[in-house]
Amino acid sequence: MHSNFVRQFIAASVLAIAAIGTANAEPLRFIQGAPPSVSMVEFYVAQEAGFLATAGLEPDVNYAQNGAVATQLVASDHGDVGLITLEPYVASFDKGMGGKFIATIGDQNLFYVGVPVDSDITTFAQLEGKTIGVLSMGSSSIYYAKAMAKEAGFTLADTSFAPVGMGDSALNALRTNQVQALALHRPAFAALERSGFAFRYFKDDAISGFSNYGLFVSDATLAGQRDKLVRFLGAMLKAELFVKTNPEAALRIYWKIQPEARPAGDEAAAVEVGLSELNFELDNASGNERIRPFDADRTQGLLDVLKSEGVASASITVSDIVDGSLFAEAAALVDRDAVVQLATDWKN
Repeated sequence: MHSNFVRQFIAASVLAIAAIGTANAEPLRFIQGAPPSVSMVEFYVAQEAGFLATAGLEPDVNYAQNGAVATQLVASDHGDVGLITLEPYVASFDKGMGGKFIATIGDQNLFYVGVPVDSDITTFAQLEGKTIGVLSMGSSSIYYAKAMAKEAGFTLADTSFAPVGMGDSALNALRTNQVQALALHRPAFAALERSGFAFRYFKDDAISGFSNYGLFVSDATLAGQRDKLVRFLGAMLKAELFVKTNPEAALRIYWKIQPEARPAGDEAAAVEVGLSELNFELDNASGNERIRPFDADRTQGLLDVLKSEGVASASITVSDIVDGSLFAEAAALVDRDAVVQLATDWKN
């Protein structure tokens, strides 16, 4: 009885604080540099579980056409926080664009190459002379595929790639042999796996272990709205703990906000496939926290790859693009016991 009372009290307190927070909330302009996907699960949980509300934040979510547009919007203060990859920013750094990544999402590169699991192609080197499908000819996946080719001893020219989009259009290009492989981002592959299509993946050790995806803010926002960013990051850390504690509840929150992501079929089958997609996204090779500061050595390794591909200038440094100084303050806002209790008792 006592334990049940405590759980009910915690849940009621969180909801009450959330209601107060919503009434006095300040807007948080959040921009995703891609269509909605499971990669945003922590943000969706932070929104639905009341963590943003208790932080005094009311989210205004927008989806940009691509990462480059999202980066420009945030860097020019048309958005407070962007969820993007590093490449559009480092490519524009010498043009005067200012900003910092305040956290990484995951510990692996978002882009890699996949072939159908039953393909005769069993090594990356066998892609020489083949055509690789990409989201668009402006996709950052091209940089990494070219770098992987160099490691494998051959060259991929621009003509080695064909824009195929993602989802059904990408699968159709594979099935009709217009392309023999896909170079996409992790959420796109996760969605294809959810649809029942299995892949064999190629990842280069010099690239795959470097996260290139995270939360980006402008220099002006970092300097002038630090407290707001700390509260936002604290809400995201709470959401990460919620997801770890109760993945199925997080999955159902994702489906509630993006109902088209729910697989077809009965409930048990949908949950099984959905959790497989979620685990595909959450997989961390290092076993560390998914949301954390960028690792300096790994980020330098990523910059070295981008410099070798002519994306990043020779002068750019890790300190030019990342700032992990908000983390200690944000982590101090997380009551782990309360979050775990809330997640454990969550009812969708």
